[in-house]
Formats: sequence, C-alpha cells, structure tokens
Amino acid sequence: MDELRAVARFTHDCAQPALALFSKDCPDDPRPAAALESAQLFADGAAASLVTAKAEGLRIDDTWSHASLEDSERMAWNIQDSGFAMTLDARLPIRIRQFLAQHAEYGGVAKTETSDPDTLWAVHPGGRLILDGVQDACGLSDSQMAHSRRVLEEYGNMSSASVLFSLREH
Repeated sequence: MDELRAVARFTHDCAQPALALFSKDCPDDPRPAAALESAQLFADGAAASLVTAKAEGLRIDDTWSHASLEDSERMAWNIQDSGFAMTLDARLPIRIRQFLAQHAEYGGVAKTETSDPDTLWAVHPGGRLILDGVQDACGLSDSQMAHSRRVLEEYGNMSSASVLFSLREH
C-alpha cells in the first residue's frame, strides 16, 4: 500500500506544474484543479471481494443504501470530455445524520439492534464527520466504528473500495 501511495503522490506532484500553467491561461475554469483534487483523494486503494454460499468468512445478514433525489447535487460525478468531475457538498455529513436520525427503521436499522456488540458495521469512511453522523444517529459504539475509523485514518477515503477495506479489518 505504501508503494501505491508513493505512486499517487508522484503522479499528483507531476501534474501540479501543468495545473499552474493551465490555470494561468484559463483562470476561470475550475475543472482541472477539481480533477486533481479528486484524484488525490481517491488514489490510495482498490479492492474486490468474492461472495459465495460457503459457510466461511463473514456472513452478510443485512445491507442497505439510500439514494436521495433531494440531495443529488450534494455528491455527484459528472462525465466531461476531460474525465469525471466530482462534487462533494460540505453539508453532506449533516444530511446523512439527519436522514438516519429521521429514518432509524430504514433498512432494518434500529437502535435496539445496534446495541448488540457482536453486530459488525462496515460504514463507508467518507470522512470523519460522516462517520460521526452515522455513529450518533444509529447509536453505534466506538468499537463498532473502530474498523471504519481505522481505514479512514490509515488510507483515507478511497471511494467504493473503502467499505471493503473496512470489512477486511473485521
């Protein structure tokens, strides 16, 4: 993993001078800086998993996700000629906390279920405030959040791969 981080840092450092030249010619175009920032945020990891019917490894009892059309502009990947442009609104962690607090029953999540210390949680470590919001709204213990927090601390937000890194910690 350290080698991948070194390559990501090297690539970022090589692109930085070109960004300065481009910004000089096109100062009002935020896309190159945004693309470089997104690449730096998500360049640390890749993961894959094999799911089978064999009774070994982790057992998945429940999963859930939610797509909010109301909040669709808060996190977006827009395909452009130059690649993906990512939008992350600073209010996203607050909206996640609000949603979970208002819909504790969503996807079978209830505070009575989360109090079981044997229940494992793999929360997408998209940032400290997101983890804080999920922990608070769902009533999770520090130990239930430890794996996700460790992944965020050690690797950062690696987009979708982050959840699999959290599962690997279990």
